[in-house]
Formats: sequence, structure tokens, C-alpha cells
Amino acid sequence: MIRADELRAWDAPHLFSVPPGRPFFDDLVATLLADLEDQTLPQTTLFLPSRRAVRALRESFSRRARGETLL
Repeated sequence: MIRADELRAWDAPHLFSVPPGRPFFDDLVATLLADLEDQTLPQTTLFLPSRRAVRALRESFSRRARGETLL
């Protein structure tokens, strides 16, 4: 087990909050694409609670890509 003092700043999880009434997955995708470098995004792990959430996130990435490659 890793002790808390052994964690580097970039190893700590990043938490995001989306205000009520905002499109959660669209905002999440926009933030991920804006804040992560191109080399970091493919290594990012997102934990989603259901297949429905996976589908919604995939659709948000597709809308954001507008036919272009994101990775």
C-alpha cells in the first residue's frame, strides 16, 4: 500500500464538479480536452457507473470531435 506522503502531485486523482442544470458529459469532455495534453488523454481512466453513462460519454466525445480525430 502506498503512503500518502509517497504520492506525487500528478498521481493524485483530479475531481471535477459540474453545476446542476449543465450537460455533465459535455462539460466533462470539454474539460478533459482542454486540460489534458494529447499524450495524457489516452492514459486517462474514467470510472463510469453504467453502460448508459459510457454511451453518453462516447456520444459527447463524438459531438465534440465533429468528424475529426481527437487522439
